Amino acid sequence: MSAYNPIEILDRAIEREKGGHEFYLKASEKTQDGKGRQMFQWLAQEEMRHFSQLSRQRQSLMEEKKWQPAPPPVAPVDKGSFPPVAEAAGEVQTSTGEIEALSLAIEAETRSIALYSQGAQEATDPEARKMFSSLTAEEQGHQDLLEAEREFLRRAKTYFTLHRFELPHR
Repeated sequence: MSAYNPIEILDRAIEREKGGHEFYLKASEKTQDGKGRQMFQWLAQEEMRHFSQLSRQRQSLMEEKKWQPAPPPVAPVDKGSFPPVAEAAGEVQTSTGEIEALSLAIEAETRSIALYSQGAQEATDPEARKMFSSLTAEEQGHQDLLEAEREFLRRAKTYFTLHRFELPHR
């Protein structure tokens, strides 16, 4: 096992977030359902927010040799917000690849959780531990959301999205 290298972990994390952003944008373009498209666009923005945060941390480590204070964590998605499947009915065709896209996204979030958990466990700086722990929790929230959406889509043949997927007006 190699020694803890924060720059290496940040580089891997930055690439994961960039790849996640691209994946979610492509998924939003391929998704027929408007609610599903909106969810994937929201997730793409989340990945870009993480990308920016990680890039700033990397720059600070390289230039100032210190970790910046971690931003406050974003509240996780509450899976309890999903209504019972019996209350929903929809027309999404699961053969369009919607289930596969959600499954791939879940796998990607699982890998991000593992990377950020490793970063939190190996970090020696309290701000690094806080940042990686916060990212772990956010990615776990994304994974929980995607799993709930996938199950909801399988059973109800529609997406159920939360109000938090509203994209900010710019």
